[in-house]
Amino acid sequence: MTARTCSAYNSRLAVLVRAQGAALVGSRQYGAIPGSCASEIKGLDEIPRGTSTLQGAYDALIARGFVQEDPAQAKTVARLQTLHSELANYTTSWDQYASEDTPRGLYIQGGVGCGKTFCMDLFFHCLRVEKKLRVHFHSFMLGVHKKLFELQKMSGADPLVLVAKEISDHASVICFDEFQVTDVADAMILKRLLETLVEHGVVLVMTSNRVPSDLYLNGLNRDQFLPAIDLIERVCDVFPFPAESPDYRLMGKESRTWMQPVTEESIETFEDDFKKLTKKRKIRSGVLEVQGRRVPVPCFSGGVAKFSFASLCQEAKGAADYIAIASSYHTVLVEGVPRMDEQKLPLVRRFITLVDVLYESHVKLIALAHAPVEETYAPKDASATRDEDFAWDRTVSRLTEMQTSEYLKGSWRGGTGFLRRLETQVMTEKDLKRVWEVYDINNNGYLSVGELRALMADVNEMKNGRRYVDEAEARRLFDAVHVCESEGIEWGEFKDYVVSHGGLIHVCESHYHFANTTAS
Repeated sequence: MTARTCSAYNSRLAVLVRAQGAALVGSRQYGAIPGSCASEIKGLDEIPRGTSTLQGAYDALIARGFVQEDPAQAKTVARLQTLHSELANYTTSWDQYASEDTPRGLYIQGGVGCGKTFCMDLFFHCLRVEKKLRVHFHSFMLGVHKKLFELQKMSGADPLVLVAKEISDHASVICFDEFQVTDVADAMILKRLLETLVEHGVVLVMTSNRVPSDLYLNGLNRDQFLPAIDLIERVCDVFPFPAESPDYRLMGKESRTWMQPVTEESIETFEDDFKKLTKKRKIRSGVLEVQGRRVPVPCFSGGVAKFSFASLCQEAKGAADYIAIASSYHTVLVEGVPRMDEQKLPLVRRFITLVDVLYESHVKLIALAHAPVEETYAPKDASATRDEDFAWDRTVSRLTEMQTSEYLKGSWRGGTGFLRRLETQVMTEKDLKRVWEVYDINNNGYLSVGELRALMADVNEMKNGRRYVDEAEARRLFDAVHVCESEGIEWGEFKDYVVSHGGLIHVCESHYHFANTTAS
């Protein structure tokens, strides 16, 4: 492409987020995240993956001021360090079976925001195991159900055994985040699935708000799930955080991304935010294809989408629909979040799932609501045994954290899922432009070095299981693509370079030698 005169773009108000993304990598069917989440811990990129002790990494993060020392977390890290040592170079095979020497897993239980996931992700980052899988439980079960449905057409083999074998081929150690059972279909599958994995030596590490004996507490046919609880307690040490552990996510509520009540003024502010986020881009409507269904997206531009609460939670939607949204948009606006009580439990359940999925993908949420976060679900007759009442504490904690500047400055973790969907088909010019628009996070009409680095990191993780991309490496690609006079890579030069150099994935994965990258 020859140099040409390009239109200059004025600097505008920065959007609330920047995309560095990370999401479903590795064993694609089961929502595996081998390495992505640990990279969200500040300062961890400086510690080579799988080469340092867990305790050393934790101490280094404290010394550098990235982590506040916490006695309960320190105790959990010490217990995980023991398992880390026991699992050094651990591997399994479907032809082998667990023995008395198989290390016991760990079930980390504690209240919301106390640091369970932080400890597990630190463990995963440092784990010296070739086949390992870190997955959010929602994504995992969606993948299991999908695979079981596909295998129903086969005869002569037990589909659940085939699924267990495929999972064990990818993982000798599985780290489950937010292990919880609220669905009868999940409950009926889990006992046999976990039993088969454990039988073949797979080691389990879990985080959960509930102790094992309280899982699926009031569920339908719970007696059939009790053997799964017995199994977890038999193969895992239950390691609880103290009940008085602080909720770090409730500290530092700073922004106005949860707007309430609904008034003319708040409606105007909500709409103004959407305009600022989308700037001069054309507002479109569209659909997302989800397992043969179509999820309407009423308003979107680039990586920003706006929905009504009714369209997301009053209609029959589930985690798969929300994952597709979180994997397509780095910022989601939801208008009309109502007050809810126990008479509206289906809406409450969907909203809890929506928040869980958006939080897991680090999507930025802007909501127009009728009540403060903590009053949005207010049952008239609260029950400690009602799953929705129990889960709501986590939702309040997450919604509060999602309003902090720390969260809003963080990295979108949905980009890899977005790119993977495009990779499964021949990428058209329209698809390529969608990529350029989504990664133009501040909607100023071009990709900066940082935005290009975010795209490269997502491709690197999708293909190689690593997020890290050196800034100098991103600058080299930026300089190769950018030939005009504007401040960044415009659509025309992005398209011309990618098309002429073998396609987007090839440019990002191969052209700049990711295989030589040593950092995590």
